[in-house]
Amino acid sequence: MQFPKDVIRPDFLFSFWIFFWFLLYYFFPTLNLPSPVLGLYIALFENLLELFTLIRYNRELSFILQFVAVIVLIKILPLYLLRNVRMVFPQDIYILIGLFSAYLLYLVTQGTNVIEVYRKTDVSLRTGANHTPIHALFHWFIHRQWQ
Repeated sequence: MQFPKDVIRPDFLFSFWIFFWFLLYYFFPTLNLPSPVLGLYIALFENLLELFTLIRYNRELSFILQFVAVIVLIKILPLYLLRNVRMVFPQDIYILIGLFSAYLLYLVTQGTNVIEVYRKTDVSLRTGANHTPIHALFHWFIHRQWQ
């Protein structure tokens, strides 16, 4: 199964970088990685702002519920699992800045930039085009075809 060309690659979305960081932190504690809690909170805040935007633009209820499911799956559930992990300041801020800098450099090496990626993401969410990776998967599972 391969995503269509118009679907935004998961590696282009910083939320997936943070989620991957969570997976490494949670399932491989011997790596002694810094906590992704701060990144998850910031990503959750951004997703909640986007959720309110979707509601304001009168997106379909099914699309909003899919978006909420994504938030629960890759933000709220990880935060719940890490509920006893304390943030360490300023180390967590520095680590998050370093990860975001690596993300920006990665995008440049892939011939794009953060503004272009998030413009595509925002347009996809506001129009219901299902061009974000998880929304595209939802569409595929429901309809057994790519949009």
